Amino acid sequence: MSNNPDTNLVLPLARVKRIIKSDPDVKLVSADANFLIAKSTELFLEYLALEAEKQAKANGKKSITYDEIAGVVKTKDELEFLSDIIPPRRKYVSKVTTDADADK
Repeated sequence: MSNNPDTNLVLPLARVKRIIKSDPDVKLVSADANFLIAKSTELFLEYLALEAEKQAKANGKKSITYDEIAGVVKTKDELEFLSDIIPPRRKYVSKVTTDADADK
């Protein structure tokens, strides 16, 4: 195993740094901070994916869909901050009127 901590990341550090610097309040980002943000993001996404996988298996599914991720966000208190970004799907009923219905 290499001593370079960058090899343990999946997310590209350059892209993470670009996203961080897109915030107008951020002027400089140290290499350590960049690495820790990238690693934290990976760990968070891994947690979210594992919880969604558990929910998919509990529902008898073999793959993770939006509904499983939204279900995890809805049921886990620590993920409540994502509830506006990943809400449960709503079922919309379309009311299509025909000309015959409009004449009534």
